[in-house]
Amino acid sequence: MKPEDFVHLHCHSTYSLLEALPSPEEIVLRAKELGQTAVALQDKGSTYGLIEFYQYALKHGIKPILGLETYVAVRSRHDKESGIDTKRYPLVLIAESQEGYENLLQLATKAALEGMYYKPRVDDELLKAHGKGLIALTGPMSGAIPQAALAEDEDRIREFVTKYQGFFGKENLYFELMDLPNVTGQAEINQQLIKWSKELNVPLVATNNAHYCRPSDAEAHDVLLCIQKNAHVDDPSRFSMRDSDFSMKPFEEMEASFAHIPEALENTRVIADRCNIELQFGKYHIPRFPTPKEEPEHEYLTTLCKEGFDRLYPSATEKDKERLTYELDIIEKMGFSGYFLIVADFVNEAKRRGITVGPGRGSAAGSMVSYCLGITALDPMEHGLLFERFLNPARISMPDVDIDFADNRRDEVLEYVRER
Repeated sequence: MKPEDFVHLHCHSTYSLLEALPSPEEIVLRAKELGQTAVALQDKGSTYGLIEFYQYALKHGIKPILGLETYVAVRSRHDKESGIDTKRYPLVLIAESQEGYENLLQLATKAALEGMYYKPRVDDELLKAHGKGLIALTGPMSGAIPQAALAEDEDRIREFVTKYQGFFGKENLYFELMDLPNVTGQAEINQQLIKWSKELNVPLVATNNAHYCRPSDAEAHDVLLCIQKNAHVDDPSRFSMRDSDFSMKPFEEMEASFAHIPEALENTRVIADRCNIELQFGKYHIPRFPTPKEEPEHEYLTTLCKEGFDRLYPSATEKDKERLTYELDIIEKMGFSGYFLIVADFVNEAKRRGITVGPGRGSAAGSMVSYCLGITALDPMEHGLLFERFLNPARISMPDVDIDFADNRRDEVLEYVRER
């Protein structure tokens, strides 16, 4: 294996708040300094740094591997009982595909909104629902499988392997070996995972659980942990990670540590090659509207508009028909069909619930499509209103539909949109 083929697949940045030292760019620059072509970021319980990391990686010619070290609740994420639910198991997740990246964001969001108890937590229900497109590494020694390995608990090892392979796919679970010889229990965990890798046919991967870039950063990282724990640096009983090197080690050091199990190093490249995600910036990402029978959004929009047009213009002129066709063509070319369906859906739902909705305000009143969909109640043809003031190919920003709802029921509309 060549040095440039090795990939650090378990790195934390300063977005692992008060736990890790480097910025996302410093991680990228360290990988570049080591001659490596890819590097991963998995912050603890958060995805705050992924966009910054992604952009810096591309800027410096490094392939970004996007991930998350999530916390798995021992019971349900909704259970928050002192003494029981304070315990949680870290699990390292890597996005293999676009779907995996979206699932990563779902897990991070729901962990924070629904599972927060000291730390943001997911549970089996969320992992099952959002496991597609993700590769799981068993994580640090406090993880469920490493703990079972340390206890030599065969039943629990088999239980968690079966469970995680069910969530992520048989080929998407890796036993994670760490080069931390001075961490009590880590060597024993490595030995057990190597043994069970053969028994259960689970591949191995080598990492270093990097919390800083270079060995010389260890002292600064130690001070950071003192801030986290509100402890004095001279306190011998405080929490510290100075017993081992948690830096982004050169390939030569990793190779020496895992000479007896070279496939664990080779699998870092295998995983990196599997991960291909392209994040698009500078364009709109509008949620897809759930159309009946999954028909294309613009076809469904056209159907709804024609229904509204026939109802509102029983004696339509050619000019009226041309106006509708013109607007629909512009909307399709600009990719906003789904946007109009979404707005029409919640406006008409508000009307069905008896919530007062304004007749139309701003430039949206100049759109016949808005009128036919029930978004507005003003006929743009009757009042001589221009569609181009609302939307035209030269306008690079999103269309802006101003809608007035009864202020005492506005939250009801917002809740409907969130649930929809």
